[in-house]
Amino acid sequence: MNTVEILMKRDGISESEAIEMVRETREELLNSDPFEADEIIACNLGLEPDYLMDILMI
Repeated sequence: MNTVEILMKRDGISESEAIEMVRETREELLNSDPFEADEIIACNLGLEPDYLMDILMI
């Protein structure tokens, strides 16, 4: 299950809302200190850093 599907199922949001959340998180990750990636993913999406590659691919 990819990040968008997880957010949709867990949070009950639409696909477009989930994609927007992931895109915003991706932008923040690309413009931040790489050592803060874990915290950014947890705060923005409530997910573990295991999803980093999936987030960066969107």
